[in-house]
Order: sequence, then C-alpha cells, then structure tokens
Amino acid sequence: MQMKARKNYIFLLVAVWLSATLLSAEAVPKNQIKVLIKLAGATAKDELKLKVGSATLFAAEYPYRQEYKATFDSGLFRFEIPVTSASGYFSVSKARTFTDTGAGAGTAMIISQQIWRNGDSIFINASVRETYAGINGHYTFQGLGALRYTLNASIDSILFLPTQESSSDLIAKHGIVDPYEVLRPIARAFLDNHKGGLSQQDWEILRIKIDFFNGNSVFVPLKNYWQGLSVTERSNAIKKYQSVYKERFNKQYTASGLLQSLDYLKFIRYRYAAESILVNGRFDFMWIYNSIKSSDQAQSLKDACIAVLFSRYRLPVDANTTLDDAISFVSENDASVILRRIKEATGKKLFTGFELFDINNNVVSYADFKGKTVLLDFWTNGCGGCKLFYETALKYVEEKFAHDSSVVFLSIGADRWRKRWIDGIGTGFYTSNDAINLYTGPKGEAHPVISDNFIKSFPTVILVNKDGYIFKHNTQDLYHKDSLIVLIEKIK
Repeated sequence: MQMKARKNYIFLLVAVWLSATLLSAEAVPKNQIKVLIKLAGATAKDELKLKVGSATLFAAEYPYRQEYKATFDSGLFRFEIPVTSASGYFSVSKARTFTDTGAGAGTAMIISQQIWRNGDSIFINASVRETYAGINGHYTFQGLGALRYTLNASIDSILFLPTQESSSDLIAKHGIVDPYEVLRPIARAFLDNHKGGLSQQDWEILRIKIDFFNGNSVFVPLKNYWQGLSVTERSNAIKKYQSVYKERFNKQYTASGLLQSLDYLKFIRYRYAAESILVNGRFDFMWIYNSIKSSDQAQSLKDACIAVLFSRYRLPVDANTTLDDAISFVSENDASVILRRIKEATGKKLFTGFELFDINNNVVSYADFKGKTVLLDFWTNGCGGCKLFYETALKYVEEKFAHDSSVVFLSIGADRWRKRWIDGIGTGFYTSNDAINLYTGPKGEAHPVISDNFIKSFPTVILVNKDGYIFKHNTQDLYHKDSLIVLIEKIK
C-alpha cells in the first residue's frame, strides 16, 4: 500500500511537469537564475529569503552563503539571483509562525536544497503547512529546468522512508546494512525512464543522489555498533565492511559530478566519521584529515571533504597548525574560502566584543570583563549536546574556579525568545542561576556575536585570555573537564 501511494504521488509530480513544460518561461540573462514562488496563503507581509551556493558550501553549512530577499508583486515572490558558476543549490526560508519553538534562527526552511543550473527560470507553486513539529509542504515546478526539479522531488518521495532496519544483528551478519537497498533500484529505474529529457550532467547528479542518499541513515547505525566492539572484533568488522562497501557504494561517476552533489559530500562525511570509529575505536579528527589527503579521490573532492570536515566538527587540539596545513593543501576556491574564514574567526586574534542582555534585560558589554580570563559557552534550549557538556564538564569546572575572581564564565543563550531562554536556565540542564547568564535577544542566531565568531552549531565554547585574545575556539580539549581545567590554569 505504501509503495502504491508513492507511485501515485510520483505520477502526479511528473504529470504536473509535463503540463508545465507547455507554459512559456521567462527569459533569463546569462549568469542568472530566476525563481518565482507562489506560496499559498502568503501576503506581502511575509518575507522569503533564498540562500545560494555550491554543494561544498551547503555541505559545510557555511554560514556566509549569499542570501537574497524576495520582492513581492501580484501574489508572487520573485528572486533574480546573479551566479557565476554552472550549477549549485538554493534553499528558501521564511519567518517561523510557531515562535515558541526551535532555537534562535527564527526562520524555517520551506523549500529544501534544490539543484539549479545557470539560466534556470523556475516557477514554484508551494503549499506549506507549518506545525509545532516542523514544515510539511507540497510543490510543483514549471519553466526552464522544471524536469530536474520535479525528478529531484520524486526521488525524495521514493526514498523518503527506509524499508529495513540497521540492527546490530544485521550489521554483524552482513558488515553493512543499507536501509534503502530495496528502494534505490526503483528510484534508478524511475530516473532512467526520464533520461531522454535530461542533460547528461542532470542525469548524473540525480543518479548520484539516489546512490548516496542519506548517508546518516547508513553510517550512524554502523558507528553506534562499532563503538561497542573490541579491538579483535573491529579487525574482523573492517574486512567484512570493506568488501561490502566496495560492492554497494563504489560507483563510477565523474569527479565534477560528485563535487556538484550535496548528497555525495554529506554521505562521504558520515562515512569518514564512522570509519574513524571502526579503525580507532573513537572519533579521530586527524585520522580523518590524513585519510582524506592520502585518498585516491580527485584533488577537488579532497578539498571539499577537508572543508566540510573543518566546518562540521570540533577542531583538533592544535587547530592553528592543522588549519595552516589544510589551507596550503587545498586549491578549490570554495574549500579555500571556508578554511580561511575558519582560520580568521578562530585564530589568535582579539575576541570580537559584544553587547548582550542579562536576565534583568540590562545590556552587558564584553568590555566589562577586561583583564579577566573568559570562557564563553554558547547554547540553546533543547540542545542535547549543550546539556551533555554542562553536566559532564562545565559545572565541575565552574565549581573549580568559583572563588577565583580572575576567571569568568559567560553562559550565552542564542534563543531568540526570552521566555524560552529563561525556561532553559530554570531547568538547570545548561547553566545555573548563579552563572553570568546572557542572551542574544530578538536577533537570536543572527546576532553579530554568533556570525563574527563562526558559531554555527551548539554548544560552541571559546576561551579568551586576559589580554582579550582567543586562546582556543571550539577545539576538542575545551569540551572535557580535565583538559579544560588545564587550559584555564595555563592562561589565567
């Protein structure tokens, strides 16, 4: 019944595309894409924003992707986006309705990552329903490039729900379990039926999407299983895994096709993180970094994988030296931009000052703590990692230096809504009432203290010395009680 429903939905999407191709598309100048959106129930008061960038920038969740605001005219939201590359991705977001949920962004993605080509002129008819749990949407596409957009959505619908569990027993027996094993051939056959209407590049990137869809579902169960193995058991698991992986996922595609695929770059990120645990028994940033450098991938793919590694995970203990090495190694432009921006934000520089609100709505300036050693912990209510860091490390470190006036602990909430931030303090999960609790106010994650310091996930911890210079920024040794105490003792 579930498979029949999928097929009916796919048929509807393709039927819509076939009728849409009969409509005329607006002409688009070279080096531009045009996106028109009709959003059911929207008015001129709604603000839509579009982020655009390469697969590398999206996979790295690079916070400085180009963002554009729509103009609104005659019931349509219009974007005319200048581009210089042949292809990339865009996503569209709007202000949240349920403002008491979520963290500090204040926006919700209503159109997830779409593959564009230079010269696209696409009309999207969108019906979006926002619930407390998130966004549900239905979309149809018309205009230049519409078949690619429609097939992209159809593939998502085919692969939406995995058809088998990745249980420990199955992993032990088979070495690797692909939750989409049954669905991938269906999606491939469906795509090939429409190959005649696609360019070779579009067919390849959609085929890559199918073969490397949702690496999280493939590798997270493997990672969790491998963490419980002994050294001997891991050795046996490596052999079985390598054999099965080569058979199922060692597909032959062009390096340019893989570099343009957000799905592939995400998949390979999860793969390296899981393999690090299989080989070392733990996540090892430097093992992953050196594995990427020595791999037989094309240089452009190595560059992208390295940029994603540095952007998506906590930095190694010797972050500055490793970043310098990475910057000298990569040559691909977007990867270089990402690494240099991380270096700029996290290096030995003066910490960017701020003005934030305290619990009494007073404005607190970073200058108030001049001459102190300052530990800044950025968190949001509902963040599991934030809770874990406070309960296993931070509260003990705060107790250790409770009577040392030269050391200051700033707990900075990035929730956009004051009540949510105060409720988070009250739980005792992320901070205490005795701490210096500050928050970013209505700007939430858009506050300059977040963007200026390359804070893109929570928790993020920064240690600043008494001269105001960043000593450590989001490095792994900041998140463990004993090593954090050593670091503070060293510089206070």
